[in-house]
Amino acid sequence: MAAVPRPRPPHLHRETNRHGKTVWYVRVGKGPRIRIRAEFGTEGFKTEYEAAIAGDSPAKPGKAAKGSLEWLWMLYRQTDAWTNLSRATKRQRENIMKGTLKLQKNLDDRVLHPLAAEAWGRCKTFIAKATGKPVA
Repeated sequence: MAAVPRPRPPHLHRETNRHGKTVWYVRVGKGPRIRIRAEFGTEGFKTEYEAAIAGDSPAKPGKAAKGSLEWLWMLYRQTDAWTNLSRATKRQRENIMKGTLKLQKNLDDRVLHPLAAEAWGRCKTFIAKATGKPVA
């Protein structure tokens, strides 16, 4: 007996764009179409699909997701502690973080979220000790 193909999850639509590439969208009712960028059948696809069904739009390219290490780095760069550093120190730290963030993108976000929270707590403690002022 031949294997019967499984039906697609609800609200999932497949389209072929003008370049011949297959793209996937989620659209619930008459709501907005949310594109799924991960490859079909992967764990990332399932995660993006579930987020789209819940109504969460994916993070825009170039913007860090809240709670990620990159988001934490962006917040740190907006503090007085960062702006008071010399150009050479800033450049050194940016080079270190560039490599760290590149490695971070290869890891699973479920592992990094608790690490980002812990790192932010340590950064706040360090900044508070260095400046003598509490950090919100």
